[in-house]
Amino acid sequence: MKTCPGAAASPFGFLARLVTAGVLSGASVAGMAATASFVTTLPTTDVIRQTTALSSGGNLQLRHLMSGADNNRWVGVGFTAPNFSTTLDRITLYINFSAEGAGQVAASVMGAAVKIDVVELSSLTAAPSAPYAPIYSEMATMPASYGQQSYLTFDLTTPFALEAGQNYGIMLSFPEAGSSRGINFRTAPTNSAGLNGIGSTFYTTNGGTTYTVSTNPLAFVLQTTPPSNIPEPSSAALLLGGAG
Repeated sequence: MKTCPGAAASPFGFLARLVTAGVLSGASVAGMAATASFVTTLPTTDVIRQTTALSSGGNLQLRHLMSGADNNRWVGVGFTAPNFSTTLDRITLYINFSAEGAGQVAASVMGAAVKIDVVELSSLTAAPSAPYAPIYSEMATMPASYGQQSYLTFDLTTPFALEAGQNYGIMLSFPEAGSSRGINFRTAPTNSAGLNGIGSTFYTTNGGTTYTVSTNPLAFVLQTTPPSNIPEPSSAALLLGGAG
């Protein structure tokens, strides 16, 4: 891992901010509420980008604790939009399990608010720019209970219009602190970042002033709005790809 200042903002976002998907894709929307769900199976339809392997036990904690050094950690990952116009509708992340087989989701996560931001990145392996400036945001309320499911899915209320080939990041944060409030997400293998449209993992504990960047991407599946406009398999194989 390396610590770096915020990367320069991308010059390619102007067109994306003019595209609409129910609302302007380049603006945070007050009051928009995504749905958060714990799920037992990975999605297999309408997939626009995904990792295809897991590291051996690698994980990273999203958290907002009541006190302590680095108590408020925002966690994100980058990706490149496919080379065709589409939307980001659902984000699924892998939950990490302890050696004892328990999902690492603290009790104080239940019912907590989570902020989901989309940011532009200057390159696939870059961190967001500083000062931190998301181009789209929604809030979700975590489920009231957790039954040891393997995955967490966020379903955006308004799908975000992606500009073909543009580099984006997804950033998650807990706006409010809680006792031991944290959730650990699995990561993909080392040096997966920068391959097949999969970006680096990045996190900040100072609100986006500086970032730590890792070549172990968060393990994820991104989906578009059904019915999708993903090309037929012969074409999609050339456009999509997955991390190894």
